[in-house]
Amino acid sequence: MDKRGQPRRLGESWAGTSALSVLQRAQALRARQLDWNALLPVELQERAWLVDWQSGCLRVMCPGAAWLRLLKRQQKTILRRWNQRYPDSAVTDLQAWIHPWPLAAQRPPP
Repeated sequence: MDKRGQPRRLGESWAGTSALSVLQRAQALRARQLDWNALLPVELQERAWLVDWQSGCLRVMCPGAAWLRLLKRQQKTILRRWNQRYPDSAVTDLQAWIHPWPLAAQRPPP
């Protein structure tokens, strides 16, 4: 029986379960990313990106040192809001680092 014309199921690739786990993690991050901005003060909403949450720690990227300091000042409030919103994955710490935007992304469109 020739199965070349049949659609493949998600996860049935040469990479096996590792590709499927990466895809599932990316989908979970995308779903939480939409709620992430609601947890932040207005000034930080476009300047702090959720990267990961595991082992009781939120991992966040900021484009500059000023935004990082503001995020750290709001840390207790953000952690409290996160724990209220997601009690199944409660966190106690926030790790943040600076990752500047590429120059092309910083320039406004012509």
